[in-house]
Amino acid sequence: MRDAGATVASMVTCLVPLVSTVAGVAVLGKGPKWHQPVGAVVILLAAALPQRTSVRST
Repeated sequence: MRDAGATVASMVTCLVPLVSTVAGVAVLGKGPKWHQPVGAVVILLAAALPQRTSVRST
């Protein structure tokens, strides 16, 4: 974890709801409701946002 950093560690915690929803669909055969794919997109965007590298001129 020390090498990965706080950003990667926090990204893993953001992905837990996404993985649990996919597992619920796969294992239990539950169909996703409309808000679950929307939430998945929000989670993926939130996880990807800190990974972007921005170049700032100083």
